[in-house]
Amino acid sequence: MAQRAYGLPHALGRMLEKVSGPATIARRIEIGQYVVDAHIEYATLGAAEWYGAPHPTALVGRWISTLHHPDDMRLARLLVTARHLHGPDAAPTRYVSRIVQLHTGAWMPVLKDTEQFQWEGETYWLTYLSPAKEPPLVEQPDRWRDLLSFESQAGDFMGQMTVAEMEHSLRLPPQERSSSLVHQLENIVPLSEKKSRVPVETISSKESFTLVAGGTVQLPASQHRVVPFPYMHWCVRCNEIFISKEAEPERCGKCKNLYWRGDFLHDVRRHPVKHSEGSASA
Repeated sequence: MAQRAYGLPHALGRMLEKVSGPATIARRIEIGQYVVDAHIEYATLGAAEWYGAPHPTALVGRWISTLHHPDDMRLARLLVTARHLHGPDAAPTRYVSRIVQLHTGAWMPVLKDTEQFQWEGETYWLTYLSPAKEPPLVEQPDRWRDLLSFESQAGDFMGQMTVAEMEHSLRLPPQERSSSLVHQLENIVPLSEKKSRVPVETISSKESFTLVAGGTVQLPASQHRVVPFPYMHWCVRCNEIFISKEAEPERCGKCKNLYWRGDFLHDVRRHPVKHSEGSASA
């Protein structure tokens, strides 16, 4: 049983009907100028079980960075950038990563077999999950050390931070915020030698926002900085994510459609028709 892929192009949705086993599909999303992440838009029941989720709906709408170990995510920036610039053979596509168990917050190693592809100008990842039989890729530097040369390009393609790093940064006072991400991969060591930069409790926290088609979430509040556009929305009509100052914007910030939620009745109730004073009464 698969979760409905709400905003995916029709032809891509037809392709997903043939997907079986534990699998997810995610789309690259830019949030403003500096934040880039992958947004899960499709998941099978088998994938939900790997994440300790009761149903695929618990995965759809989540950001990949909030579900993966932060060290694995920093390495993933190099993997996806190398593939983007030089094709699928430029970086490993079959490797072990650590994913969070949503019911416990613990990390579980899993073998990921990932296909990165372009569709209508956007980047997608189709990922199959299976049991891990080797250490995480980040603990095998001989397989990825050469990819460190892509760090500068990774900033252009995958932004300066992920959603998980943005959430973590907003919870810290200015003097404790992490320095530039440019050199973080140089300091990656096995998990047994270093604690995660993002505490487990923040990963499993209910405060981490999940955005679903036609929905709205409020960006994490911060006592140390002003968030000028505190709300994020997902338009069902144009399948774009936009930010705004209002919790219930009248129109999509991208395509300007009134019915960006995809719920005609909901929007009609929000914007009742104004009758003229001279209209006849029933």
